[in-house]
Amino acid sequence: MRRRDIVAVIGGLLLVTTACDEAPPPLDGGGTDAGPHDAGPAPDSGPAPTGSGPTIRCVSPAPGTMITAEPGDPISIEVLVVDEGAVDRVSVNGTSYTPSRVGLFDAVVSARVGVNDVLVEATNVSGQTSEELCSYLISPSWHDPDRTIDRSISMRLTPDAIDDGDGGDSTGGLDSLIDVFNAALAGTPSSPGLVGRLLSRNYDSSDPTRDPTWPDRDIKSLGCDYTFAGQCMIRTQIDYVSNETLGPFTSSLTPTSTGDLRFTGTFENVVFHTLISGQWRDTPTGSWMDIIRAGETGDGTITADVQIQNLDIRVSTNASGEIEARVASPLPAEFRVDITMVTADYPGLVTTVTPLGPLDDAVETVVEAHMTRTDAMGRSVLGLEIREFLAAYLGELLGALVSTIGVRTLPSAFDVPTLAGGTTPFSFWSSYSDVQIDPGGMTFVMSTGYGAPTARGAPASLGVILASDTSAPSAAATGVGNLVSSTIVNTVLHREWQSGGLSGIVAPSMIAAPSMIVAPDMIVAPSMIVAPDMVQIDASLPPVATTQSDGSVAIELGGVSFRVPPMPGSPVYENGITGRMSATTVGRVTTSGSDPTFGDVAVSRLVFTTEEPLDGPNRARVGELLVLIAWHLTSFALNDGGPALPLGSLQTTAELEDYGLTSGTVLGTITPNVRAIEGSLAVDGVFGIVAPSM
Repeated sequence: MRRRDIVAVIGGLLLVTTACDEAPPPLDGGGTDAGPHDAGPAPDSGPAPTGSGPTIRCVSPAPGTMITAEPGDPISIEVLVVDEGAVDRVSVNGTSYTPSRVGLFDAVVSARVGVNDVLVEATNVSGQTSEELCSYLISPSWHDPDRTIDRSISMRLTPDAIDDGDGGDSTGGLDSLIDVFNAALAGTPSSPGLVGRLLSRNYDSSDPTRDPTWPDRDIKSLGCDYTFAGQCMIRTQIDYVSNETLGPFTSSLTPTSTGDLRFTGTFENVVFHTLISGQWRDTPTGSWMDIIRAGETGDGTITADVQIQNLDIRVSTNASGEIEARVASPLPAEFRVDITMVTADYPGLVTTVTPLGPLDDAVETVVEAHMTRTDAMGRSVLGLEIREFLAAYLGELLGALVSTIGVRTLPSAFDVPTLAGGTTPFSFWSSYSDVQIDPGGMTFVMSTGYGAPTARGAPASLGVILASDTSAPSAAATGVGNLVSSTIVNTVLHREWQSGGLSGIVAPSMIAAPSMIVAPDMIVAPSMIVAPDMVQIDASLPPVATTQSDGSVAIELGGVSFRVPPMPGSPVYENGITGRMSATTVGRVTTSGSDPTFGDVAVSRLVFTTEEPLDGPNRARVGELLVLIAWHLTSFALNDGGPALPLGSLQTTAELEDYGLTSGTVLGTITPNVRAIEGSLAVDGVFGIVAPSM
């Protein structure tokens, strides 16, 4: 190449990115390469320089090659410099070299992760100078984009997102995980919740959902309730008919140091519809008489409060990437079920006055005493009878509740715009990798994957750059804390690039740019640029994103070829211009609606060369054009071309409609705040309803 303009960084604005994933063709040797390995374009990767200065060519590796190397490793670049006369001097990135008699020499540069530029400058004995820009992408390892990105997203629910302290009250909306649990446990008047179904399973032998191996159980088997002088005076039996759970219902869910969620709930006004039968006699030797008045039935109700205390639920993932929940085993000693506040009402009982008072009152009193009796340790006898049953079935049903909650990240298929005005079909998938629970909250760890077609003639690729991920778990103290790995960002950029979405004809006058773009040694006003009608852009390397600890994201553009066709009468582009460029942009994330936007983009580094000789003013004009192109490529790739950030969410599904919950309610991060940290994008916010449906 002939001309170039290099500018140093002056001031960085910040950049933020959203992410998805991508998948290039099969990699040589798998997804990660440990030793030196290059993936390069076809041998002729760009226009050969022409003109009166020396001819320069980066021979091996060819420009646009991907190289596996550690930071600081020496990288040898074989360069050819020839001239019709004689070459006077040659430098590579400012270091002088002496070519052999045939013009070859090896330049050695120190590897850095990301885009590496090799700028060769050669001058012949006549004082004529030529330049060539060769860019390479270097990484110590690579991700095969056809594979799932393991543990690439996490969503941490802090304790107040698990339980916001309102007792699970969902009347004002689902503001925490306990609201979902409580709503499912309570149900609605027209759709019994889990508690009502549990009681039915325990007492109703005809319940089709009941485990047939579970023993038949009555509210009260036939037995003596009151004795006098050693003789039974009242004996009753109570059969279960149905139940209603009227409420109110309050519950709590607390993450523990043992990796469980501890559930405690009080369900008031649980009404057992029952049928009572039995006999009584007025003297120890008298005849037995029915306790039900003639012409009446034994239908009645027992109303009680059911308290479930300290039930530990263990949440995990299975081999299929699905969430499972089960009751921790063995059951903790603190786990107990109590039946309190019992009142019995049987309108058909005999009202005859006995030594105990009216018989109906006496019978109802003994029923209430039966329901509330305790053992020597003060534990509810009835609660002990159903403790194991409730634990088994509550764990099963809560497990069903959790397992039917889906992941809301991105649709499974969507179209991504291309620079040339078309679209590329993308696919997306995700699964749970892990669930971690500690006193600080519950973290869902997910793996994601992306698919997209590879364009015909796309450059060869080793894969997606893998820089070190140093991000710790989300540090969110309240609400929800999400982390999105920078590998996702780079996978999306790689997919866009290899599908051809970042190459095409750009009309500078149609770029919706800000009024000013900050660039090295200049501030560019796009409306004042002397710009051609169109510019052909081709990229031999994918953009590379780096999230940084100062809250910015840097995007490196390398191996970008540009060509402006001849424009008769133009002071700059009369005969057209062909060249290569490399640039770095930085910016910040701003939050717009539910998805972040990459904005405040500045160009912090720009290097370019052209085949055509340019004087100082025209070189500056071309530099202004390339500032606009670098800004546009970055903004397009991250905002227009790239889909939204994949954020973990919980989604109620159709299976939960039976418990009175609305299907398709997406719960996740609302009012998100996005920031870049080293290795990831952090998205923090309030837990709540993201959308009524996907």
